[in-house]
Amino acid sequence: MKIIGYAYLAAIYCPGCIVAAVNGTATRQGSFAEQDLDALARERGIDRMDEHTFDSDDFPKVIFSTQVEDDEHCEKCGGAL
Repeated sequence: MKIIGYAYLAAIYCPGCIVAAVNGTATRQGSFAEQDLDALARERGIDRMDEHTFDSDDFPKVIFSTQVEDDEHCEKCGGAL
């Protein structure tokens, strides 16, 4: 399955915007990499591979294509997921 977005702090973000949302920056991150989220999770002591161990208020949880409606959009850039 393909990751198409992330749930974080009661909002939905596209892969290009999630790192900026987690870091609290105002601008879009532009280049996205799962490795960026892996590094942030390690810094915060979060096991990303076990999403049952953390809440989406603490760290982003992945959203797969089978989990969204056609009209879902990123909170930051407004792009469709």
